[in-house]
Amino acid sequence: MLPINGLYGHIRANTLKSIMLLAGFAALVAAYWFAACLAFSAIAHLFDLSSPPVSASAAFDQIMANAAARALANWHVPILVTAAWFVAAWLFYGGMIRAATGARPVSRQAEPDLYKRVERLAIAAGLPMPRVEIMETQALNAYAAGLGPDDATVAVTRGLLKRLEPRELDAVLAHEMVHIRNRDVRLMVFALIFAGGITLGGNLIAHAMSNRRGTSWSPGDFDDVGYGVRAHHRHGGLGAPAILAVAGALLIAAATLALTHIGAIMTRLAISRAREFMADAGAVELTKDPDALISALAKISGHDYVPGASDTMSAMMISSSFDEDDIFDELFSTHPSLAARSSALSRHAGGIAMRPRRRFVRPQRVQASG
Repeated sequence: MLPINGLYGHIRANTLKSIMLLAGFAALVAAYWFAACLAFSAIAHLFDLSSPPVSASAAFDQIMANAAARALANWHVPILVTAAWFVAAWLFYGGMIRAATGARPVSRQAEPDLYKRVERLAIAAGLPMPRVEIMETQALNAYAAGLGPDDATVAVTRGLLKRLEPRELDAVLAHEMVHIRNRDVRLMVFALIFAGGITLGGNLIAHAMSNRRGTSWSPGDFDDVGYGVRAHHRHGGLGAPAILAVAGALLIAAATLALTHIGAIMTRLAISRAREFMADAGAVELTKDPDALISALAKISGHDYVPGASDTMSAMMISSSFDEDDIFDELFSTHPSLAARSSALSRHAGGIAMRPRRRFVRPQRVQASG
């Protein structure tokens, strides 16, 4: 149940993974930047009609050299963009999460029972009182977020408050408090910033490319890049070797962009499933009631989908169901199955195992009409 060597080993592992995510993000940004420079250099070469004809390999080498020179000469651009993204995400990650989940802060006066339960569990766990938020959805789920115990949030859905018994609700809240204590929340925020940055970069590139559709390029568009382009006819003097070299360079640029997206997806593998087993065990330690958590997980099963929540956001929640019959889903799932968690609680915490009430059903995302 606890594959990591103790609580402090788990916390150290989370810190190391956070550093690795930051390093990985920097590497992917560098790959994005080179791919963008390579695509630009390839298109510029396509319109450089002043150069003498050369072989495809020579043209390709020239494109690669120009891309590398442009990337190095403007190295400050990706650094400034990355720094701006991290500062904005660091300062406003709470708003990003609330926008993704629809959570809203609540006060003691508005939700006295929920507030008291969180406060009691925070004292039991030796933690500062976190912010309390509610997601107005009938789904059954909850999450904790923050950069540490002094800057943490616990959020639950309205459906969870309505459907769970008091002891089951305490068990879920205790699970989230343990995530805060174990510093899982910081790793998840870093993963959210990482994935959000890569997605944003991809969307910006896609938007720029879509805006160019239907737009006629002209040699004059590249007069400022130092290729000696002059006003010639668009297709004059364009040979097959040049076309082949440009196609190869664009293919490499596209492949690099695709690999960065795969890298963003692979960040899920940095999110160990062990954190859920440890949070379950910690919740039992706080509540002394393993059956309550087992019962809560059984009720949550099949009802955990929060509309609008991304895969990275779902990874922060107590449950993120996947199709156990789909090998790909299981491989990249950030959570162990609820059945496995219930079984572990039964074996190691003395609880009575319950099977999930229904199998996973992939939610249908309805596209807006019009």
